[in-house]
Amino acid sequence: MTNTLNTNKPELVINSAIDASLSPTSPANPEEFDIASLRIPSNFGASLGVKKILNLVPVGKPTATQFFRAHPSVDMQFNAMLLAPKGTQETYLMSQHVAGQLSELIKPVTLVLVIDRQSNLRLVPVPFPGPDGQRNPWHQSLLDALTLAKTSWLRINSNMSAGGYDVFQAMGQLPEPEWPNHTMDEIIKIAFRGRIINDLEHAVVQGLFGTV
Repeated sequence: MTNTLNTNKPELVINSAIDASLSPTSPANPEEFDIASLRIPSNFGASLGVKKILNLVPVGKPTATQFFRAHPSVDMQFNAMLLAPKGTQETYLMSQHVAGQLSELIKPVTLVLVIDRQSNLRLVPVPFPGPDGQRNPWHQSLLDALTLAKTSWLRINSNMSAGGYDVFQAMGQLPEPEWPNHTMDEIIKIAFRGRIINDLEHAVVQGLFGTV
């Protein structure tokens, strides 16, 4: 009789464990799953030991759908002479010596560093004021937008009838941008890689002189 009782005890324990595993308290319903546990941190790449290499910096205005911020430091601005030959998508950075030989084709600008929500950098050229010290409405509205973008996320869109840029400020509390640890000189070298002209013998210059 004693042996029969001892034989049944393990069976009772096993059955209890099975019953517990099938208990309604088990998270079988997907709606009861903790969705927040699936969220990854914004620096997920860094946590994996991955570092993004800065190898591309476009030059030009952000698109109408891009929210961006402008770097607040004047050290991250760069006064430059740019050449943008008509009929091409290229922009060249010119030395003062070469620019002096092509003065009617050169545009003096301030390159302003901006960053979008995906942490992509861009250099936005803002033309210098004219001889009278004034900027046209397009250039002035662009400068105003970039000044505001030092403290707020915004996007801009061309308003042809008004002759300037409309500015749209983000409504949400977006996080502050994470600026990469690069100097402005380093960023300029990347942005104009292969497009820095400091020699009158450069093919682009010779083409403008009509010698090739």
